Amino acid sequence: MASESPAVRSLTFAAATAAAALVVALVVVGAACERKPRPARGGNAPTPPTASTVRPTTAPQTWQHSGDTTMGGSRPDQVRVREAAGPAAHSDAPFTTFTDVTADAGLQSFRLHAGVEAPKNWIVESVGGGLVAADFDGDGDIDLFLIDGDGMSLEGEVVHIEGAGSRLYRNDGGFTFTDVTKGSGLDVPGYAQGGAAADYDGDGDIDVCVVGYDMLHLFRNRGDATFEDVTASAGIVPAKWTFGTGCAWGDIDGDGRLDLYVSNYVDQRFLVEGTRTNSPGNPRTCIWRSHPVFCGPRGTRALPNNLYLQRADGAFADVSATHLVETPRASFQPIMTDLDGDGDLDIYVPNDGIENTVLENDGKGHLTDRGVESGASTDMAFEVQGSMGVDAADFDFDGKIDVMVTNFAYEYNALWRNRTRPNSRFLFEDVSIASRFSRSPQPRVCWGTGLVDFDGDGLLDCYVAAGHVYREDESDDRSVVKYKQTNQILRCLGAPKFLWEDVTDRAGPHFKDARLWRGAVFPDLDDDGDPDVVAVAQHDAPAVLRNDRTGPNAWLRFDLRGLRGTPAGARVTVETPDGTKRMHELHCGSSFGASDDPRLLFGLGPCDVVPRVEIRWPGGAVTKLENVRTRQTLVVKQEK
Repeated sequence: MASESPAVRSLTFAAATAAAALVVALVVVGAACERKPRPARGGNAPTPPTASTVRPTTAPQTWQHSGDTTMGGSRPDQVRVREAAGPAAHSDAPFTTFTDVTADAGLQSFRLHAGVEAPKNWIVESVGGGLVAADFDGDGDIDLFLIDGDGMSLEGEVVHIEGAGSRLYRNDGGFTFTDVTKGSGLDVPGYAQGGAAADYDGDGDIDVCVVGYDMLHLFRNRGDATFEDVTASAGIVPAKWTFGTGCAWGDIDGDGRLDLYVSNYVDQRFLVEGTRTNSPGNPRTCIWRSHPVFCGPRGTRALPNNLYLQRADGAFADVSATHLVETPRASFQPIMTDLDGDGDLDIYVPNDGIENTVLENDGKGHLTDRGVESGASTDMAFEVQGSMGVDAADFDFDGKIDVMVTNFAYEYNALWRNRTRPNSRFLFEDVSIASRFSRSPQPRVCWGTGLVDFDGDGLLDCYVAAGHVYREDESDDRSVVKYKQTNQILRCLGAPKFLWEDVTDRAGPHFKDARLWRGAVFPDLDDDGDPDVVAVAQHDAPAVLRNDRTGPNAWLRFDLRGLRGTPAGARVTVETPDGTKRMHELHCGSSFGASDDPRLLFGLGPCDVVPRVEIRWPGGAVTKLENVRTRQTLVVKQEK
């Protein structure tokens, strides 16, 4: 998101790069295994038990190891993967459709409060909200925690709005949810913005961190889906008036314990005090496209981000001053991911109106910004963007994690292909326009996002949530941009060029529903093997979208259990019968103010058995599985 500084100036936009016409021969890779009809929705047809003793079922089953766990092995950057390996899809092939089941699910009454609806007075009102998808009660299915902000007065003070407050919803199966907030300990007061979930203390249940304006709460799960606020006892003491927008979990220093990174935005109190002095009662003192609007991020000052390392006693130490070499910027959702394949977690941070941050880990938890030299901090014309949402995944089957970021209107959503060489620093190629992933300039202000295989063909798709922050734009006769906007979905067409196609018009009525969309997650809420969608919108109900995929495409899901809690950063590589290697990495914090289903779900195309699976755990241990039947969930526990 971006706005003008108090001085009036004209916006200029980099001209879109003229792309050469691309002639692509799309070759459909023949299926290497027998086609089978996909089981009906609501359950999976039973198949004969396998020699591995894993019973095919929608309920998770524990993999019984048979001496196939090794230490070490080849590093990810030493694995050879064909450049153009993988399946391809026809551009006219059917795509999955989504059905909005919000009302039947019991979430219709939730509202995301974020100050006044329009025109907004303060930047803090424009950027909420987030959500978390996780199994909080340990019953095997994914629950939802919807994070809600409060209100702000014209004078810039937080005020309570009747009915405002975050809500915890228990998944009762069959796309029905029960509000269990009362007595859970998660009825967070104040102006919450985002959160991330993980089992940080290794006791087997999922904890959650919630960040927002003048708040940071660490909630420890007692084991029964009730939570204790342990922020102070855990040694976390955020600065007064911190403006947290997102957080992520991962073992940064390699000691086997999860650490916490928190992104902070701008100094809201600086804006408030400046307004009281210079323009009492009138917070909309900045200019954007000739309109008076609220200020930020230009016209204010950024806050530094925070890194908290977990100690052996379970408490946290704020090591931001000693371990973070980065310039304070207006930051949104971070993601912890191994960008250079060296076995430790790096961090990518989208920033608003300034270069994005790409933090390289030295293996001991010291992080240095390599954003500018990496090629993944600006657009292809070296112009900064208003970046909000983020995801990271290997969309081109080369064993490297690529990055995509959502951006402001009149810019383009960015897709960076990872070109980092072994034992070298980050190197990314902006393929956003050339691959047809985006166009410039785009009309949407984009937020929550995910690289997810919605149709199960083995190729990643992309969901993008959108909604403006300035209602003034749609009243401008120079603009076609609307305040309430519709969401978008793209599909990757795969090898050899990995072009993208906009399939929004084929995906269902939801994609015509214009709102102020923000965060989005993609959990498999009914455990039928395809990812569903939950998206939140300001001043409105969320959208719970059931994936109604049909066809023969198979799936395989991994529920990973580490030695000390959630194994954030673990990588699962599945080799299909045609030799394609598909790799997913476990992230605890992504999209926008959000944390997604931690179970790794692979779409596999029409296939009954995959010959090989490799799980690379944080720290380097490797688990290998062979001849694994599809259409089942495997709970895999790391061996000591």
